[in-house]
Amino acid sequence: MANVVKITKDNYTAEVKSASIPVVLEFGGEWCQPCKKMLPIMEELALRYAGRMKVGYVDVGLSRDVASEFKVMTLPTILFLKAGTVVRQLVGARSKDELEAVVEEVLD
Repeated sequence: MANVVKITKDNYTAEVKSASIPVVLEFGGEWCQPCKKMLPIMEELALRYAGRMKVGYVDVGLSRDVASEFKVMTLPTILFLKAGTVVRQLVGARSKDELEAVVEEVLD
């Protein structure tokens, strides 16, 4: 996950709320198998959209404050944000093609 930013309560404001570009966040957990399957896809998105969209990962076990702020109840949950505001939300594991389509929509 070299290109995916690990989001915690300590860096949340700087990395997400104050981001100058849109942000996509995956909320997951170490024990969540669908979440683990999403990580390579998120890494690919981070590489493809570098400089245009920030890709982050929130481990809900370690960053409950961030997860509760967005009322995340199901894993994985993927949020797309612009200027710190959620513009799209997906629940459950998704394909790379589906995520790319949403990214393109958010970037337009």
